[in-house]
Parts: sequence; structure tokens; C-alpha cells
Amino acid sequence: MGFAYNNCDYLVLGAILERVTGRPYARLVADRIAKPLGLRSLRVARDGAPRGDAAAVGYTTGGKPYPTVNVATFGAAAALTGTARDLAAFDRALAAGKLVGRESRDILWKGDPKLGYEALGVWSFPARLAGCAQPVTLIERRGDVAGIQVRNVIAPDLGRSVAVFVNDDTVQFGEIWQGKGLSYDLLSAAFCLTPQS
Repeated sequence: MGFAYNNCDYLVLGAILERVTGRPYARLVADRIAKPLGLRSLRVARDGAPRGDAAAVGYTTGGKPYPTVNVATFGAAAALTGTARDLAAFDRALAAGKLVGRESRDILWKGDPKLGYEALGVWSFPARLAGCAQPVTLIERRGDVAGIQVRNVIAPDLGRSVAVFVNDDTVQFGEIWQGKGLSYDLLSAAFCLTPQS
């Protein structure tokens, strides 16, 4: 068994959901996720909308604006837009079992060490973070479209998550497992370090 990264899984899943329900993917996101959870910014990008209706402009090397991309063409793989606040609320709902049941969530989040801890659409792995006595189980999902990078990490056992958006595709987050870098520092601070009073 092997692993190769691509977004076909989300495209196929989106098509299956549309076929089974008879409803467009955008309507399913609105009716089954955004409205029930009160996520006002979450939506599927409109076809041809600049930057997928997002207010942020992505930048690339030399501070140049990223070329215009029709984000809607990414469909179920990457056409969702919204705020970091709504992404964090989505994380809390997912962790609390409000979107899928615990058994289904456990299957989704079962990382396989033989495949680099790849799970279903996320990476799920234990990590040693500064300030935590024991390794912390992390569920990580990344995105990078049109100069906008997203890092979304859930620590289910701690009941916390971190959602970070940057509008510069040159920002280097590093790898958490290396024990250094921006992601490692952010997650250590968010999940392990006790604020000083």
C-alpha cells in the first residue's frame, strides 16, 4: 500500500454527495454545516468571483500579488472560503461530534504511521511540543491556494484547535515533528504553555 497526495478524494466525495442527495455541493455546505453551526462566513466560492469572494489578497515572492485564480474550480477540494474564527468553530463542532458521530470521526482521524500518519483527508500523529510533558495527538489539515496558506490543527484530547491564515505563500511553517519552526512554536504556545500571571 502506498500514498500519493492529490485532491481527487474530495472531488469524488463532493460528486457522491451531490448524487446521493440530489443537491449541489454549495447548498449542502450551507444547509448542513454553515447554518446549523452559525458559520456566517463559510461558503463555496462563486464561479469567476475574484479570490473566491475572499477579502484577502494573496502574495508571492517579492511581495507581488498572486495571479488571479478562479477558486470555484477547485470544487469540494478547495473552494470553501471563510474566516479563521469560523474554521475554529467548525473544528470544535467536529471534535464534539456535532458533524459526524464519534465512531466515524475516529475512523477519519486514524493516522497510519506506515503512510506518514496520513488519515482520511488529514494527518493524525503524536507530537512532542514545548511545555507538554507527554506527546499531544494532533489532527492537521493544510491548504494553499492563490497565495493564501491555511494551517488547521486540532488537539482533540485537549479540546483545543488552532486555525491560522496567512496571505503570503513564502511563509515557511516548518514541520511540527522536527521540533522547531513556526508551526511548532504556535502549537506549543497554544496547547502546552501555561500563561504567566
